[in-house]
Amino acid sequence: MKRIALLIFLCINPIVLSQTIRHLDLESCIRLALQNSHLLKKSYFREQSSRTDFKIEKTNYLPKANLSVSHDQLFYPPYDYRRQDVLLQLDWVAGAWYVNSAESAKLHLAARQVATQSVKLTVIHQTITRFLAVLQISGQLKMLQARHELLEKHRQLTEALWKSGFRTRLDLLQNETALSENELAIAAAKSEKDKLTIALAGFIGLSDSKTLIINPSDLNSDNLPPVVGGDLQRHPLLQKYHLDISAIRARKATIRASLLPRIELYAGYEVDRDPTAEGDFWQFGGGLQIPLFQWNRSSIQKQKYESDALAAQAEMDHVRRELSIRMESLQREIQKNREMLVIQKQRLKNLKEASGLAAGQYRAGLITNLEFLSLQQQFTEAQIENRQTTIRLIQSVYDYYLLINQPEKIMPGLKDEQP
Repeated sequence: MKRIALLIFLCINPIVLSQTIRHLDLESCIRLALQNSHLLKKSYFREQSSRTDFKIEKTNYLPKANLSVSHDQLFYPPYDYRRQDVLLQLDWVAGAWYVNSAESAKLHLAARQVATQSVKLTVIHQTITRFLAVLQISGQLKMLQARHELLEKHRQLTEALWKSGFRTRLDLLQNETALSENELAIAAAKSEKDKLTIALAGFIGLSDSKTLIINPSDLNSDNLPPVVGGDLQRHPLLQKYHLDISAIRARKATIRASLLPRIELYAGYEVDRDPTAEGDFWQFGGGLQIPLFQWNRSSIQKQKYESDALAAQAEMDHVRRELSIRMESLQREIQKNREMLVIQKQRLKNLKEASGLAAGQYRAGLITNLEFLSLQQQFTEAQIENRQTTIRLIQSVYDYYLLINQPEKIMPGLKDEQP
């Protein structure tokens, strides 16, 4: 029997260990999301590919070497003979070096790097949104559960007063109805919390949402960084467009390089078995390959690159306009939420005081049961509204600093995080 118990323990223990509960705050969730983001890894691989393209373009600055080995067998009526030669050939596109044709690939690499930063900001934004959504529903559930305890105590009091003849059966039914409605709200909040937790856990790379417990201490609007004037030019999308435009126009250098002469050099040794010739010999030579006529190809290519650059410029202007609208909207939303919080905190303070007074007045028979239940409902709704406004304020401030590419304002060290 002991052996069976030991065997069951050994089988179950790895499963228990693999499901260790993890208490995570917002910064931990962001770091996990960045480490496990497939989109961010894809962007890093593309960045590495662009770095390789740049290295390939740099090789065009140097001459290409080829070794040619040949054997000829010649047949003539009087005699036949063999001829072998070894030839080293150098082909140098000097124009690529002269016009710095790799500049376009270098700019494209820089554009890929800021594109990676853009993906990173997107991952951070989505993590924050999911995390705050879980915090919001968790706080709402906690408030509903606290209200449930209060309603249950109130029901017990009402039942005792009803049995004593001081309250009616209707008062008791009203309490039970309020309890049922609150239980439905709790069930809906639990379901929503499970759904949001699954979404957050999956996004940050956890296989089991049941092992995730978030730290609610992150919800504090008093510790938010101050919102000051930001520069949209820091946004990686605008930086990427600027670099893309420069890279497109830099491609014109490759056109100029193709119009410059190519330098060709060769050297070799030939073994000549022709009985009438003077024997084996060395040979050296060189030449220029000069482009003459390409059916106006270079002009057409320049027109194409310029059109591509103008299209990218128009798209960048459109994105800048949208980002400006978003920045102004966030600034107004932050100001509005701060003002609403001041009003809501005062209202919440008044309702909390009124709720405390209502309990004593109900026992004394100074207010009705419906008045007491209505006041408690208002207090719970005010708590939930205050929490929602706090969440919106935090989200708006975080979105603002992500918009101007300053994630370190949210949490120091995020700029150096790698997937």
